[in-house]
Amino acid sequence: ELLTQPPRADVRQLHGPEGLETAIGVMQRVYGGSFDWMRGRMGQHLTIPGYLSLWAAFVDQTPASAGWIYFYPDSAFAGIWGGSTVTEQRGKGLYQALLAARTREAIARGRRYLFISASDMSRPIVERLGFKLLTMEYCWTL
Repeated sequence: ELLTQPPRADVRQLHGPEGLETAIGVMQRVYGGSFDWMRGRMGQHLTIPGYLSLWAAFVDQTPASAGWIYFYPDSAFAGIWGGSTVTEQRGKGLYQALLAARTREAIARGRRYLFISASDMSRPIVERLGFKLLTMEYCWTL
């Protein structure tokens, strides 16, 4: 129920290459390093109508948290990814507000199921908000 309520933060949907740059900027502030891969892969995904939505939460007009949601064609599922908040803004509800915005969009677009790849830091938050652990994923580099 908390995920369907209007956010108590300045959460905005991002659009186009400028929006992608905003999301990349947040990821670089959170994790350091390069996120050039986002420009290539997600830049292409943004050209597919209705496939990818980018979101950010702002504090004093500065992006402080970012995430995205994929809408798979001909599917009841949507995938929530990337919810990350800069260290100095954690504990203020930005992650939850960003998750709620993406959940509301999925509901509005008729998706019945959401999945999320939650880190150890995010998992307690998403479980408190009603997500259930069904399986674990492991990434491998070949």
